[in-house]
Amino acid sequence: MAKDITNVSMEDLEAVEDLEAVKKLEEYVMCSNHNRGDIKFYCKDHDVPCCEVCFKEDHLTCKVIDIRKEIPILVCNSKIDKLSADLKKIGRHFMKFIEMNESCVVNLGTEINKLMGQIRKERKKINVILDELEKQVKNDGSAIYREVAIKKQHENQQCLILLDAVKSSQNAFESVYRYGSYFQKYLIADKARSQLLYYNNQVVEKFQKTETVKVMLKLSPQLLSIASASVSELGKVQYIAGSKILPLKGFQRQTYQVNVIGYFDLKVPAGAVARYTGVTFLPGNRLMLADYDNKQCILLNSSFQLITSHALTGIPYNVCVIDDEEVAVSFINKNKIHILSVVDDVIRPVRKMPIKYNCNGIASAGKGQMVVNWYCGNNKSEWILTNKDGLIQISHQYDCLLNAFDTYHYYLALNNANTRLYISADNINSLLCFDMAGNALFTYKAANLVNPKGVAVDNHDNIYVVGLQSDNIHQLSSDGSLLQVLTSGVPLCPLAICFHKTYLVRQIVKAEHNFV
Repeated sequence: MAKDITNVSMEDLEAVEDLEAVKKLEEYVMCSNHNRGDIKFYCKDHDVPCCEVCFKEDHLTCKVIDIRKEIPILVCNSKIDKLSADLKKIGRHFMKFIEMNESCVVNLGTEINKLMGQIRKERKKINVILDELEKQVKNDGSAIYREVAIKKQHENQQCLILLDAVKSSQNAFESVYRYGSYFQKYLIADKARSQLLYYNNQVVEKFQKTETVKVMLKLSPQLLSIASASVSELGKVQYIAGSKILPLKGFQRQTYQVNVIGYFDLKVPAGAVARYTGVTFLPGNRLMLADYDNKQCILLNSSFQLITSHALTGIPYNVCVIDDEEVAVSFINKNKIHILSVVDDVIRPVRKMPIKYNCNGIASAGKGQMVVNWYCGNNKSEWILTNKDGLIQISHQYDCLLNAFDTYHYYLALNNANTRLYISADNINSLLCFDMAGNALFTYKAANLVNPKGVAVDNHDNIYVVGLQSDNIHQLSSDGSLLQVLTSGVPLCPLAICFHKTYLVRQIVKAEHNFV
């Protein structure tokens, strides 16, 4: 039987030669969530050990026992040997998965080399065609050159004969004028005028009838389209990612148990109505709700008791955390997001962030960023990743298939690594999944998911989407596979939902009372 870590003395630890092992032993008796406080309790409701802070914050209403008194029973029930064997088995499968991924990378490199070979092959084909074209151009050009050269040579020979005649006439004229009589001069001048007219006409005729020659290369439209095309138009590498379910003997996907902890009446005054369309956890296990009907947001403590409320200038729809001190609120029919500070349990308006369209869906993306969703017309919706000052980091549009009677009050959630975005599209009764490059990864749709609204992701990247009209919650794996449909303990008309490390919180409307 394994040694009881909680009873190991410092003398025993000092006797251990492997100091790294000692440090690991010390870690197992400390709480990693609250400044490494001692583990003192065990919560039977959630099957987790906890320290005093964990107990006070999250487990006051749970069945909690002193872990040191119950250690022998707990260790016995945990079946150490089987756990060890199962861990080794899972470890082997992880190693196999790593090997498969490494093989995938190697194969990808081979495929890319094949693509390069394909380009070289296509280039050779094009070069062969261009070589043939060059040969044809050379032959045709040589034939044209010979024809034009012969013609021009013949014209030049005629001009040389005329040039000799002109020179002969000029010499005779100059000789007679130098040595001849007046009568001879008169006759040679008359003859020269007649010859000059003939020579002048010949010059005019030569210059008017001569041909100027140039050649052009008339390329085919196919070749011109290649030459004028951009690189992306000629071709590009397509990245095709697909999911493949591999055979895995002895393993099945496990669902995580979801239990109803309780209902909390928020004490709505008689005759008043309140719908909490947005919900999120704040630091210190506080909870903020968007009160749709009363145009306010309210702040609850860790016991879900009212701390304060803050009146808003519009109808709030959703709310999300930006950082430790600020939250963002989206509104119905408003092209603005309000940024509020929540310090010392006091809610104060900070600024308003203008946006392009009426926004409803909003979700925290960590590091002061958030994802915002809106309908932008022409059956298109758009989601953007923005920081708290409104600077857009990423923007992607997608088809939303709206008609005149549809609404577009979409809810958003991101996985823990902020690499996947989930959007509940109530108009098509579907949950959409995108990566942050805007690629659609999957669409989840089920007959018993009607008017999906709130979306949440737990610590294991399981997805929860509520059905407003189907009165249920669908629990999905990170790849969109259905794990289970939660109906037991789910009140009528679940709407907003968010995930805490311990509690899954949802809001419904029933009569005059409101619950989370």
